[in-house]
Amino acid sequence: FFSKRAEFCGAITHQYINKSLRLHGMMLRLTCAITWVALTFGGISVSGGRTTSGDDVHMEVIPRVTIDLDLPAHERWQTIARDLVDKHGWEYTYEPVVEYIRETIPKELLSLVENASRLIEADLPREFMEELDGLEAVVREKGHVEDLPEKLIVTINILYELSTACTSIVSQDDKGNMWHSRNMDWSFDGKSVRNLTVLADFQRQGKTVYQSVTWVGYTGILSGMRFNGVGQGGFSVTVDERFVPDVLLPLQALLRIAGKKGALVGLLVRDTFEKQETYAAALPVLETSPLATTVYLIVGGQKTGEGAVITRLQNITGHREVEIPNGPAPWFVVETNYDPTLKPPAGDDRRDIAIQAMKDMGQSGISIDNLYRVMETPGRGKSRGVFNDETVYTVVISPTTGHFEGVTWR
Repeated sequence: FFSKRAEFCGAITHQYINKSLRLHGMMLRLTCAITWVALTFGGISVSGGRTTSGDDVHMEVIPRVTIDLDLPAHERWQTIARDLVDKHGWEYTYEPVVEYIRETIPKELLSLVENASRLIEADLPREFMEELDGLEAVVREKGHVEDLPEKLIVTINILYELSTACTSIVSQDDKGNMWHSRNMDWSFDGKSVRNLTVLADFQRQGKTVYQSVTWVGYTGILSGMRFNGVGQGGFSVTVDERFVPDVLLPLQALLRIAGKKGALVGLLVRDTFEKQETYAAALPVLETSPLATTVYLIVGGQKTGEGAVITRLQNITGHREVEIPNGPAPWFVVETNYDPTLKPPAGDDRRDIAIQAMKDMGQSGISIDNLYRVMETPGRGKSRGVFNDETVYTVVISPTTGHFEGVTWR
């Protein structure tokens, strides 16, 4: 393993020296290490689908919590994190995450990764770091700061963004209402993060500004909605990783963060929910804001016809890869983790499976229950399904009606 890592980092060093990139030697070694870890940590399997019957799969409604944005940033998550640990115990909340990281990442690399996170902390938004400071204080209070120090919390927040596989669908029913459904696929090697999964209502002066399904400890947004009221504007966003055959992408992402040349995508989405009120206002922000890595941003709106998939590179203005009514059918768009114009690999054809499930349901069949059924579609042949062994939660959102709910899977 370490021989391969040395060869891998040597190749990166050679490439960047040839490009005359001036990097301090330690920073280069650290970013090499975290690049390798991101690839290992986020490895995507091609296991087949599962179903909710016969496979001992358990579903549970995601609990709702309130994040008070009027509080100082370091206090916002503390009560929630404390209550979760008190209710479920450390061993059923954060310990599985810590165990997974320590089992996945060799000790030598983990030390380098934590040091890399420490180096880039000063380049991350202050409010973000203050929220993580508050979480670290709870961990310390519970006597586990050696297990989960703040530098590891920062690392987890970065790795979430480099290593997620998902399926997202925006659809329009026959009454013109817009719907947004998504599966979050994440391999925790059988360890459950159910007890950390919450539906967060971010409120200001007692009123919900935006919502997100997230894990307590991750403060960006990968699945969320802003809803201003029926007919008053709103939009939804989900983030899907863009699988690109370039092992240097995680390294490039870290360098962009360190140079303040690109944002973590989850923080960009959250900032967009904070500052923009409509689909029309959100699209140009999501298309043009510099990012740390390449992603797909799937956006739904409140009005009929508002649904698009934005393909993003780090510093290049994104383009709407597909947009209603020019998707697989005039009433929906689908994104997994591959460019819509390219054929996905045979072992991961979630896109075509999702498209067929949507067409089988039909536009007139769109309902909350039927959208869940689409998201539970298993694999076929050797391809993983829309619903598969790595699906950890499903959400169904309507920017038109304000509906937002989700379930976890185990």
